[in-house]
Amino acid sequence: MKVLPSRGQSGAIEPPAHKGESMTETLDAKPAKREKAKKAGTAAGAEQLDLHFLLRALVRGLPVILIVTALAAAFAAWKLVNFPEKYRAEMVLQPRETAPTTSSLAQGLASSFLGGGSATANVEYARLEQTIASLNFSRELDERYNMIKEVYAKRWDAGAQTWRTTELGMIDSLIYQFQSLLQIEPRCRMTAPTVECLSEHLQSIAFEPVEKTPFMLVSYEHADPKFAGWFLTAVYDTASELIRIRDLAENETQKKYLYKQLAAARLDASRQALASLIQQQELKSTLLEPGLSSDVRVLIDVSVPQWPVQPNFLLLAVVPIGLALIGSAVLVLVVAVYRAETRFSRRGSDAQQDRQEA
Repeated sequence: MKVLPSRGQSGAIEPPAHKGESMTETLDAKPAKREKAKKAGTAAGAEQLDLHFLLRALVRGLPVILIVTALAAAFAAWKLVNFPEKYRAEMVLQPRETAPTTSSLAQGLASSFLGGGSATANVEYARLEQTIASLNFSRELDERYNMIKEVYAKRWDAGAQTWRTTELGMIDSLIYQFQSLLQIEPRCRMTAPTVECLSEHLQSIAFEPVEKTPFMLVSYEHADPKFAGWFLTAVYDTASELIRIRDLAENETQKKYLYKQLAAARLDASRQALASLIQQQELKSTLLEPGLSSDVRVLIDVSVPQWPVQPNFLLLAVVPIGLALIGSAVLVLVVAVYRAETRFSRRGSDAQQDRQEA
């Protein structure tokens, strides 16, 4: 049977391909394919050998991993058993209601005269936090409530009118020095408490935003539930009073400046805007009277549940054990790889030395 030549797209008859050329190309491609397959097989073998090496290293280091994990588990169990009994006092705050706004012209003049806009009633919660964190606030709190002796009452010797010092053993002293270095515990545990110690203690007050609301949950933990509630109330009252006094002084300064600008103004529109701003400042002065909240006000009063705070099992147990397991496994692998690299380098140097001698 006779095979006809194939036709191309244009209809012309195409000549058949030369058999010798196709066979030559096929023969030339075979060594390249063999070389590529050989390289792929070598890479796969090396990868497989590396994986086997790591698995063997983990198996050999399994006793070390188990010992470290067991120690971490024992430490976590000790922390859970000796978890201090504390009670949490909580209160919920809300922003102060917004004061009446002025006209757009008055706002523009306020922006130019007062530098950044008229005073608003909504004050950020960060202002309250920063006030509590300041050293001046700790001094004011100690002057009003003798707070240093209240917070560190167990260390005050009323008979001798002095502070007790605790003698630590060698291990406890090392732990204390390590905690002081990392600032895990207050650095003034072994010295007479000062205002700096009280300021550091105030950092234990937690501020947590209530989800999907403009409210803020403020909490404080202490071994005595009555003291926890009293302390949180005293801190909030003192901070609110200091903020109110500062706002009142700032308000008086702004009113003096606005009255001065009003006396020098000639345009009726400017005088009306300045009069509106002065009226707003007068309203703010009324709201800053003693007994009224200057920053944020209490939505839910301080409350202390009758049950103590439960330990966080995830933080005290799961996290340390997990870190010990992963850390010990990584350490075993690093040591195994280092030893293997050292052994291979020695073999290479020995082989090179033998060749040079030969």
